[in-house]
Formats: sequence, C-alpha cells, structure tokens
Amino acid sequence: MSTKRKPLMQLKPELAFVIRTKILQTDFENATLTTKRSASNTAKCTFLDKLPSEIRLHIYELLLVNPIVGTRNSVGYYSSLEPSPNILGACRQIYNEAAPVLYGKNTFFIQCSRETLEFDKERCGCEVKQCQSCNESRPCQYYADFWNSYNHVPFEPSLTRYWDNTEDRNWFMTLDKVPSFNLVQHWKVVISPLDVFPHGIRCKWSLSPLCCAIAQASPKSIEIAIVSLRRRLSWGLQNRIFEECLEPLRALRKVGSISFTVAQEKDLIFVSQGEIRDNDPNYTPKASLLEELRGLVTSDCEREFLRPMYERLLRYAQSYERFQPFRLMMELSSRHTRIADEFGSEFDKYHLIAEQTPYPYKEHPVELGLFDAKATILKNDGAHFRFFRNTVLEYLEHQHEKIMLTRENIIHFIKKGKVASGIFDLALAQRDSKLATSDIPEYETNQGLLLLEDYAEAFIRELPFDNRAIFNRHKAKLKKVYHSREREELISQLYGAADDGNLPDFMILFKSAFDDLEKQYMEIQTARQLLFTADIFRDRGLEEGLDIEEFTCEDGIDWAIDTSVLPFYATIPNSSGSFECGGL
Repeated sequence: MSTKRKPLMQLKPELAFVIRTKILQTDFENATLTTKRSASNTAKCTFLDKLPSEIRLHIYELLLVNPIVGTRNSVGYYSSLEPSPNILGACRQIYNEAAPVLYGKNTFFIQCSRETLEFDKERCGCEVKQCQSCNESRPCQYYADFWNSYNHVPFEPSLTRYWDNTEDRNWFMTLDKVPSFNLVQHWKVVISPLDVFPHGIRCKWSLSPLCCAIAQASPKSIEIAIVSLRRRLSWGLQNRIFEECLEPLRALRKVGSISFTVAQEKDLIFVSQGEIRDNDPNYTPKASLLEELRGLVTSDCEREFLRPMYERLLRYAQSYERFQPFRLMMELSSRHTRIADEFGSEFDKYHLIAEQTPYPYKEHPVELGLFDAKATILKNDGAHFRFFRNTVLEYLEHQHEKIMLTRENIIHFIKKGKVASGIFDLALAQRDSKLATSDIPEYETNQGLLLLEDYAEAFIRELPFDNRAIFNRHKAKLKKVYHSREREELISQLYGAADDGNLPDFMILFKSAFDDLEKQYMEIQTARQLLFTADIFRDRGLEEGLDIEEFTCEDGIDWAIDTSVLPFYATIPNSSGSFECGGL
C-alpha cells in the first residue's frame, strides 16, 4: 500500500531545510555564484528530477521569497538580505524555475529621491564633513547616502546589492543596465516632491531612471508612496510640483495596477524628529491627476521608447569611428566620465588608451547631439529627441554622400579591371610577376591607388574648426592612433608593391585594403537601415531635404568572378522588371 504524500503546505521546516541543503551541496559546490553573470550553462540538475515540481516550487519560495526586500531595510550599502538569490546561477533549470518566484512573488522597494533635508543624528552623530565617531577617514555611510540623495540618486535597491558600482559610478542613471529590473513584477517606490537645498525646487528626475528601466517590462503592480509636502505653498505651485514629480510615469504602459499612497515613517530611510508629524495628507496630488495617470499607465495604447531609438542612433554614429576607445566615449553618460567608470573593469584597457590619447571629439557636433539626445530619454521628451537626432544625422549625411561617391568610383574601376588582361585579371596575376607587370600600364596602378586613398579618406571623420584645432594640437598622438590601423598599413605596403612592380602582391594588398573599407561601409549601411526601426510614429523629425533612404542591396565585389566571362551579369532584369543584385 503506497504512502499518501503529505500536502505541500504541511511540509515540515526541518525537512525543507534538509532538502534545501541537499540542493546546495549536491550539484552546486563548484558553481560560480554571481548575479553579474548569467546562469550556468549546466542545463539540468540530477537531484531536482527526484523532487515533484510542487516541492521544488515550495523550496524556491523558502529560499527566495523575502518580505524584507519590500521595505526600507533592504536599502543601503550595509543592508543584509539572506538567503541570497545566487542559487539562480547554479544551473539553467533552477534559473528557469526559480526566477519567476524571486521576481514575481517579491515586492521590491526603491526610494527614488530624498524625503527630508535632515538626517537622523540620533542614528549617527557624525558631522556633515567627516565621520568622527566611526574614526574613519571618509564621510560616514549616512552622510554618503545624504549626499547621494541630494544629487537625485535613487537609494540602492536590493536588486543591485551585488552590482559593483565602484566600476559603474553612473549605474543610477542607467538602471536598465541591471537585467533583473525588467523581470520584477511588483514595485514599491517612495518619492518626494520636495528638494529645496540648495538651488530651489527640483524634483522632476527622481522617478525617471526607474521608469526608463521598466518601461518595456509592464510589471503587475506598482505602489507609489509619496512624501507629502511639508511647506504650505500656493495651490498652483503645489499642483505643478506634483505634476513634475509624477511626470516620468507617463512613460509606462500596460501596468497591471498602480496605487498612490502617503508615505509613512516606516517607508522612509532618514527621519528627523517631528517631520513625520508635520506631514499633512491633504498636501498630496489632486485626485484628477492621479486618476489620469492611473488610466494612462494601465492602458495598452502605443508609446515610443526613446532608449531603443537612441541606441540605433548611437550605433549609426559609432559606425563612422574606427578607434574603439573613441567609440566608447560616444556612449558615456557624462562628458567627464571615464570609460572604465562607465562600463566596468573589463574596459580598463580602453580607459588607459583614452587617458594617453587626447579625445578630439568632446565638443564635436555629433557627440554633442548624442549627449543631448540621451538626456531626453529621462525626460521622455520625444520632440526634443527628434530634434537632436536630426542634428546628428544632418551632420553625418555629408560624409555619407562622400563615401557613396568615392565608392562608386572605385567600384567602377575594379569592375573595369576584372577583364582579360586587366589589372585585376585573375589569370594574369597567376603568371610570372615581372611578365604580368609589363602587361599593365603603370598609370592604372597609380589610378587604383588614388581611388583607394580617396575611398579611405571619405571615412575620416569631418571636424569643425574648433575640433581641428584640438586635433592639430595633438596631431602626433592622434595620427599615430589612426595610422597604426590595418587599413593604413595595407595602403602603405601597396605603394611598395607598386614601386617594385609586383602585381600579385599589389592585387592581394589592394583586395585586403578594399575589403577592410567595405567592412566599415557595410557596418554604416546596416546601422543606417535600422535607424528608424524603433519609431512608432511616421514623423521622424527630419529637416526638409534630409532623406535617409532605406538600405538596398548594391553591387559589391566578388574577387573570384571574372567580369570578362559574365558581361551581362548585373544588367539582366528579373521577372519583376527590376535588376538582380550581384557581386562582380
């Protein structure tokens, strides 16, 4: 007679502990447990198959469901939240089964702005200079939190407690760097509409980083706990403050439910004596404003996501820059941020190169346009984003036209030379080099070199006068950066092959240099094709006359095909009347 299994909810804590310990000790002893990496490639855990799915789910809940993550106790550098969610990194099966428990059954707390200008001196007696009681040579943690909050930094949520923000000092400006933000289904967010020190009321940006991070996630619930105003202001000014404070919520759609409450003392990280007693629930947003936001946030109407639109613009602009450190500097969230600080220690090598090499494009129109376009993401300002995008595209369009013209010239030259006894005749190149060279007029090799150089120069970024002055000041260092690239070395070797009359080497080097240029050309064209794929509305904000046409398949060069045997290869129309796209 089989033993009837006990109901799941009657599973004894002792047994649950034993099973949990068994899981942790069996297959996971050698697992690298870190939340900054994806789950292990190990697909299955042999021990898990011995447990029914409902038992596994219950164990995940014992391990991962933690009410503390929904409270203020989860916030701060020194907060301790056990058990750790590192078990998700043990194997793919556990990640797939346990991630919905961690991110779907917990409510995550985050405080997005300062709720008071005072901090509780009873909790720490340190002066606002340096921690005296702790005998440390740096400001104490409470002062550090105070200073960060003054700068509109969201207090570190539990999701980022393993995120090494010493490597990414601007993490709070790009919370979408934390992949788990998109997985969270329930949020509790504390915001304050008042920040008066020292330059008056500035409250608009507190919710912006979070809303940008979860805009495409559509969580099931969001609770907004608002610290009520402690100053008696005019009704019009008070309404404007609340409208600006809650403005970032307009970026959200398809949220299951959203509620607005008055923040209580238990919700606040820093509380000064008497401040909570002064909170007046009457000094809260108008009911009509909250109802409007509730209807908008929970609706399924379309909206544009500026971040993917910006990422496509950034990719297009970066395709014109060949030096990797300078590419990365296009993406920095601040003109004064360093590469290693923004992207992490794995980018240290680029940071060192950038420190040794002056950056001549800091005030370049493209970089300035990208910086301004990125700033509109937090504001959810589509109109200004289109304006700055147009500024960037308008500047790059002149260079794109130059690239297209020089490419057309060299493509024509190569096709003309891929005939019998031509400069790129495959059969001729395979003959004795001296005999082959005598059959090719010298001016053809020189013409090919000039066309190749023109094509290469078209990819050099155009510089306004001020940037040219910076470039000229550091000409030796900057020229060394670019002249050490593979492309420039190949062209230099080409001149040597031409002087020696070595046609086979000339053909090999010419082909390699041209293919390197074509690689960047295709990168530009591919990025250009994707420029507007994230746009929802037809209005792209382009100036009249600026037509960013979609990329179409164009004739390339297939060095293995001899033009002389396929004279009509690219000129025969297909059944639809258009011409086939081929390579010659």
